[in-house]
Amino acid sequence: MYRNIVLILLALGVPATAPGSEYTGKDVVATATPVPPVIDGRLDDAAWADAPVIDDFHLVEPVEFGVPSDPTLVRVLYDADHLYIAARLKYSDPSQLVADILGPRQRVWSDDRFMLVLDPFLDRRNGYYFEINANAVLADALIENNSQLLNEWDGIWHAETQIDEGGWTAEIRIPVSTLSFNPGQSTWGINFLRNMRVSREFSAWSSTGKQDFQAAPSLAGTLSGLSGLQQGLGLDVIPTATLVESRDYETGEHGIRFEPSLDVTYRITPSLTAKLTLNTDFSATEVDDRQINLTRFSLFFPEKREFFLQDAGIFEFARLRGNGRPFFSRTIGLTEDGKALNLEKGAKMTGRVKGWNLGLLAVQQEGYEQLGRQDLIVGRASVNVLSESSIGALVTHGDPQNEREALTMGLDFRYRTQLGNGYVLQGEAWVQETDNEIIDPALEGADASAWGLHARIPDDRHFMDARFYRFGAGFDPAMGFVNRPGITEQFYLYRFRERPERGYFATHDTQIEYYRAESLVNDELTEKFEWAIWEMESRNSDEFKLYVERERERLEEGFDLFGRIPVAPGDYAYTRYGLRFETARYRQFAADLRVELGDFLDGTRKVLAFGPRWTPSRHFNMRLEFSSNDVRLPGGSFTARLFAVSGEWAINNRLSVVPNVQFDNVSEELGVNLRVRWQPQRGQDLLFVWNRNFLRELDDRFQPSFQESVIKGVYTFRF
Repeated sequence: MYRNIVLILLALGVPATAPGSEYTGKDVVATATPVPPVIDGRLDDAAWADAPVIDDFHLVEPVEFGVPSDPTLVRVLYDADHLYIAARLKYSDPSQLVADILGPRQRVWSDDRFMLVLDPFLDRRNGYYFEINANAVLADALIENNSQLLNEWDGIWHAETQIDEGGWTAEIRIPVSTLSFNPGQSTWGINFLRNMRVSREFSAWSSTGKQDFQAAPSLAGTLSGLSGLQQGLGLDVIPTATLVESRDYETGEHGIRFEPSLDVTYRITPSLTAKLTLNTDFSATEVDDRQINLTRFSLFFPEKREFFLQDAGIFEFARLRGNGRPFFSRTIGLTEDGKALNLEKGAKMTGRVKGWNLGLLAVQQEGYEQLGRQDLIVGRASVNVLSESSIGALVTHGDPQNEREALTMGLDFRYRTQLGNGYVLQGEAWVQETDNEIIDPALEGADASAWGLHARIPDDRHFMDARFYRFGAGFDPAMGFVNRPGITEQFYLYRFRERPERGYFATHDTQIEYYRAESLVNDELTEKFEWAIWEMESRNSDEFKLYVERERERLEEGFDLFGRIPVAPGDYAYTRYGLRFETARYRQFAADLRVELGDFLDGTRKVLAFGPRWTPSRHFNMRLEFSSNDVRLPGGSFTARLFAVSGEWAINNRLSVVPNVQFDNVSEELGVNLRVRWQPQRGQDLLFVWNRNFLRELDDRFQPSFQESVIKGVYTFRF
């Protein structure tokens, strides 16, 4: 069956443009330096005088191919072990520089930033993305198939900046041992990007205009003349020491444990890496943001554990983000109630070999309660076809939560091409099947397959998206995420955007969405229509949205909303109206507000969500989040409230203190989390985490339920 599907997918492929057809022709010749520059952000080293200046940037936004209001000057040097980048980012009005983010390991998208794209294999598909703000806060990602950033990647590199009366400067040093590349290849793909928040200017060195994804390697110029680059042994040894003190107030258990662990990473070939982990401990993982569930289906929480985040993009399947994912790493190393389990040992191999993208993960999860050790395996392979497309397969074996044989198999085809006139077509087609020992007798003989089609044109003016998925009632990927099997799912979206040349608003949007999920086994139906009547973003980056929603729920069985309000079976149709307003994040005082009014099921629902943010300086910020869902139904009424207070005290770009307090009156649980992180440089970390949970009793008193203190140190030895 799978062989025939592959042949069909290949036959359906729309003729694509030739490889590299988007290349703009820009080229910079690399300059070798015998004396490396001192990385201090000052650009006064003699070595920089020998490097040619790159200054021919153009605007992508707001005026396509316009002249930037302020110049950007870039220089490139290299030696056997490093690539060096110097950037001078000028401002005619220095007061417009936005540099509020200071703490380590932050994304800097809301600040002014300088970005670098590298494509070492010059395949014009995949590469590396680096960004930095004026406070020398570093962020990076892998670029996959010209279409997305995989922010989970965490490379070792170094940079420093200086702010002066004319803007800011940056010096970047990237060890070539951080990158996968062919030492015999003298030309790489390269690009430079700049974002200015107040003026809303996005400029690029090499670009063909408003594309869907400006970091796409297919848009990059070239860096030629490289020679003599040394990758070293390609060996990283990363020991970790973790000390944990925990107390369970409900059971009375208390203990202190020391958990040493070891990660060893070895570059088998320039583009293929193997990783071994022993006794991996997840106790210092960042806590989840709480969510209020207004459905009868389980919620999706993102992965936050570094072992699984590293190279996670290799295991991505058909861009599935929620229901139907064949592999979701959060199923591993966590009990059903969310408690962390160690990985006693594990191995991972990821990389690219002659057009193939390969990933293999094998771990042994420690046992708990009645469940013994579990051996879990995930395999992923895809091959590049056409100019920017791929065909792949994914297999998982094992069940982290049960003693049973469980197998999931899937094939996916990912397509991308240029249609002309700046339009890009992206799409996926996929099929999956599970073969598990049956636990629920009601699923005996049920259809255990799933398949889907997805296409989109991510254009700035006319954005279109359409998908159709089908999940069998017996489809159950044991290491995946499925919260609603036995349905067909449809989704359609169209957005029309205008960009006025003058006036207060920079963009005007009108957007229509339609979603429909219909049961395969009974008469259940979920239908939702949303019309964003008026959605705008000002030239100051404030956002406003006015929308209306029409929903329908046809229930064969009732359920309890919030675990306390009975909802009877029936056919419900209702209309809701909403307003959302969000100010620009770069303001000292910023906020977002959402109000929804209207019907809900056979009653009413009022929603108020408010999130003020205060940033008095780059060293400190604080955010309050409050949401209220007032639901009134014939079966009862309840107002679900969620409170959260979080902040950051950044002493510098290497040391920060992050408190986080959350409470919701559905679980009646108050959680307090404090994280202190010191990162002297990439590859080195010292982390202190303190967690304490409280349960609210009937007398409104909070009683402690659990407490944990963690000290964790990580050091990377590179050979």
